[in-house]
Amino acid sequence: MKVKVCFFLICSFLLSLTTVQAGYTEANIKTYEEELARFPKSYQDKIKQLHEIYPNAIFVAQDTFYDWDKKKEVQVKWNEMLAAQKNTSSRKNRSLVNKYDGYKMTESWAYNYYTNTFTNLGGNGWHAANDEAVAYYLDPRNFITESSIFMFESLYYHDYQTKEGVEKILANTFMENKNGYIEYYDTEGKKKRLETTYADIIVKAAKETNISPYFLASRLRQEQGTKGTSSLISGNYGDYKGYYNYFNISASGDTDSEVIKNGLIKAKSEGWTTPEIAIVKGTSFIYKEYVGVNDSRGDYRGQMTNYLQKWDPYGPKYGGHQYMQNIMAPVSEASTTYSAHTKASNYKNTRFIFHIPVYQGMPEETHLPNPGNPNNYLRNLTIDGTTISGFDGAKTSYTYNVAQGTESVNIAVEKVYNKQTVTGTGLVSLSGDTTKVEIVVTAENGSVKKYTILIQRGENVAPSVANIINNLGYRSDGTYLGGLPLGTKVNTLIEAIKSKNASAEVNVASKTGEDLLATNDKITIKSGEDTKTYTYILRGDLDGNGKIELYDLFLIRSEMLANGKVSKEAKIASHVTYNGFSSDEPELMDLFHVRQYLLGRGEITQ
Repeated sequence: MKVKVCFFLICSFLLSLTTVQAGYTEANIKTYEEELARFPKSYQDKIKQLHEIYPNAIFVAQDTFYDWDKKKEVQVKWNEMLAAQKNTSSRKNRSLVNKYDGYKMTESWAYNYYTNTFTNLGGNGWHAANDEAVAYYLDPRNFITESSIFMFESLYYHDYQTKEGVEKILANTFMENKNGYIEYYDTEGKKKRLETTYADIIVKAAKETNISPYFLASRLRQEQGTKGTSSLISGNYGDYKGYYNYFNISASGDTDSEVIKNGLIKAKSEGWTTPEIAIVKGTSFIYKEYVGVNDSRGDYRGQMTNYLQKWDPYGPKYGGHQYMQNIMAPVSEASTTYSAHTKASNYKNTRFIFHIPVYQGMPEETHLPNPGNPNNYLRNLTIDGTTISGFDGAKTSYTYNVAQGTESVNIAVEKVYNKQTVTGTGLVSLSGDTTKVEIVVTAENGSVKKYTILIQRGENVAPSVANIINNLGYRSDGTYLGGLPLGTKVNTLIEAIKSKNASAEVNVASKTGEDLLATNDKITIKSGEDTKTYTYILRGDLDGNGKIELYDLFLIRSEMLANGKVSKEAKIASHVTYNGFSSDEPELMDLFHVRQYLLGRGEITQ
């Protein structure tokens, strides 16, 4: 998984400080029991359970963080920390996710309900995380588990971290030891070879900088994925041939190309011209800027865990020096590190050191939001085929007028997202002067929106064309019209329509000039302000003469043998066994029914 790097350069500010508190080292850590007592009860039960798995581990309550303005360790309030990590319109990419729509923010700048599209941030596929998701991943208690606890593991180098463990982390990735060498491109575009392996480079970098090689291997796997296809490490990108940025340092931006360019500008400025240089020097950068950011000042409470590198609770600007925007990155890297540890036969008895943050005023618990899509908007809402006037997916109350004698209306909707659930549509019977109809839209994540329609009968309201068609019992999908008996004359249709609205205007345009209604006749109906034009379909009448004859049987058979020879309307008419208006190829059953009709052995229902 590629994680976009976002850090705010405060290093010059840090270097200007000359006075800090007394140093903190791992030698100062108390016993398991003493450290456990420093945790709130909401932590303690979880830690006790984990202590059964890792009996020699020490769980350190990290309840103070260095404040650079006050030049001392201070407690951090949960609400202040959470507020600093939330995305806002002016700080859009503080905390990002790349999956689960329900974890994404739905503020107007981050999401469009009308089109169901989330705003891309930090490169395509990354979106602003919503407040509930941020709170869950910020809460350390949610990750005091057998594998996730490793996001709190000290990132300093320890003897139990071996090359073999590193190789386990790199297994099944482009960095595993396949050939004993690494191929790369130099700045002239020539392919060269490093006679070493990624595991060797990582261990070398770890020992030189006092950083955990497991952390480095996990971070590289997190940043570059298993295939290593990023242009940041191809060595063959545009004007930056021969430059590599394995840790995605400074690789930030709103588009993929911007992210890549900024990362390679950094690599070129630092002279990272081989995979080995990029990893070793990149490790040094991570140590100086993150893991050991305070070491030179004698204060070892820097961003020395994966958790701290994401959330950064150091003051006064909480979150101002985060290494990654991805809120799930610490969990992912912890899982990879845990897998590496499990390869050692006695890993559970290792003296791991876990620094677990504690904030003031924490809630009893936090929860993940439902991962489903949040969209509960409708794209369109129609009554008898006509869109409600002024329809807007955000507006939920409407009034719709129908003629006094209208007995029912047909309500249909168009969803914005196909996994929405909608109730209240279909044929609705009317009673009294006003009928209240509720259309309930439930999003995939369970959020609900209700659209209320007051349907009012009025003496002077002309019925809609679709309502006339529905009340006459004809078949229609808004484009095609059918359902009148074979042999129906044009005047019969006109009289039927006028029986529902005497002032309606009806025009039938026939290509054949026959008085019979036939396939492909154009029927235009005007009722009040509503006007619709339909194409008539007479089942079995492929040639459009208003009759079902031997030639129609011939056309069906020919179409089945060599499709594409008849019109779309003729194909629709060929489906004598289907109640809709399908333009698919006719089937054997259609041929059979027309044949039976011509032999006088069956009827074709319109």
